[in-house]
Amino acid sequence: MPTLAYLTQVTQGSPGDISIRGFDDGLWEDLLSLDLACSLKWKVLSAGPCPNARRVFFQLVGEPDVEGRDEPVADLLGQGSFATRREAGRQFHAWVAAANQEINEWLSTSGQLTFSGQIPERLAGFYAQRAECLGQHVANLSLDGAKAVMNVEQAINTRGLPFGAPTPDGAWVNMPSQFALGVFEAKLTPPPEPCDVYLLTAYAALLEWEHRRPCDYGVLLSLDSGSGQLCCDPYYLGEVARDHVRQNIEHFASLIAWSRLQGQDVISDQKQLDVTQLCRPECPERGPACPRCWYRGECRGQT
Repeated sequence: MPTLAYLTQVTQGSPGDISIRGFDDGLWEDLLSLDLACSLKWKVLSAGPCPNARRVFFQLVGEPDVEGRDEPVADLLGQGSFATRREAGRQFHAWVAAANQEINEWLSTSGQLTFSGQIPERLAGFYAQRAECLGQHVANLSLDGAKAVMNVEQAINTRGLPFGAPTPDGAWVNMPSQFALGVFEAKLTPPPEPCDVYLLTAYAALLEWEHRRPCDYGVLLSLDSGSGQLCCDPYYLGEVARDHVRQNIEHFASLIAWSRLQGQDVISDQKQLDVTQLCRPECPERGPACPRCWYRGECRGQT
């Protein structure tokens, strides 16, 4: 379960130093220098790997082409379904959020763990089977169980940055100060590797900005596309992924600078970003990330 995957990483400690932190103003310097109002998509921070600013550009101006998003899903966690994958994803999120709230209640009260009948048996069983191990980890860390609860679907305060309030599916922000924070996301159809790491790392940087504390750990819950089994994967959000967040900020700033050089009024007098005024960067040579990119059709099909 997510909280177990997070605490398992906490017990292992930090594998290495991280020099790029969301609470360091230097990470945001290029962004803050633009003096934008809150009009920027926060997911620009998590744009996947690309040889230049092309992917950041499409993150701002386009919609990802997710294969199979509108196809029907016949079975969802053992329940018959006529929903599209997009609709099923929303239902999956609702069930996972409810299960996480049940775990929070159990950790806070040390009472009996029960799950609402609205939560599918397969999901409830996945959590219940791991509850004893979770309780042991809490004891090993000498934690009050209430400190290990996950904030479920709580918006991040991005005051001072030109973003709206992004909402991860969960975050562990109540832990004692000696422990790094963690962030959680559930995806019925996870993004192509390694973009799930970039998504979690973008959240981590924003949580660090809000809480002024390290956020080193991520957890992704998803369904295996082949077996239909639940998978809960832990991630250490280290230097490489964080450097990618920094690069995305630099790419965004370079898009603004290049567009201005071309005479485009890309930022209005009201400090709002007008994405229709952004100049499309040169198409990079085909790279190893291209086959996994959600924008490859639009990007590779145009110069």
